Amino acid sequence: MNPDKKIRPFNEWIPNISPDDVYKDTIFLEHQHIRCVDNKIYWTEERPAEQGRVVLMCRDESGNIFDVLPPDTSVRTRVHEYGGLSYAINRSYVYYSNFSCQRIYQKQLETDDLPVPLTPEKNTDDSLGKYGAPSLTPDGKYLIFVYEKEFANKENENYIGLLDVTIESIQEPTIIVKGCDFYFDPVISPDG
Repeated sequence: MNPDKKIRPFNEWIPNISPDDVYKDTIFLEHQHIRCVDNKIYWTEERPAEQGRVVLMCRDESGNIFDVLPPDTSVRTRVHEYGGLSYAINRSYVYYSNFSCQRIYQKQLETDDLPVPLTPEKNTDDSLGKYGAPSLTPDGKYLIFVYEKEFANKENENYIGLLDVTIESIQEPTIIVKGCDFYFDPVISPDG
């Protein structure tokens, strides 16, 4: 027996490694967040070494792997406080919810242009808009999503919302479905 070894009750044992040591270099992938567009694969990965930032990644047809968005972006939603899918993508653009402000942004792919916000910091009723499970219409003109309005003084309100992404200015979403306490994953049929 090792003379330096001490037997202690399990609740007094001090491990040589911490949970932070175990997970600091681990990247977490979410299988439901994978999208394929034009022979490119897009996915999100959570990076604990970057304070849990969620990064949108791409693997192009040549096998190159790269971050799609700027390094100050975390592609994550707080809708219903569950989170969930937080981006939609087509050949030209990615639309995503940025975790720091919960606004929807648009980033043109294949350019170095900075992302542009599509939703306001606060709605006209002073609520914070939160957006999840975005989906583009087949014609690429509209983005639909779970839309939660978070209020300071009353219970949150939940809807299915829509943005016209052809409008090049900040807009509050149009509410297209209301009346229930909870909405999740709106999907548009392939024929629109």
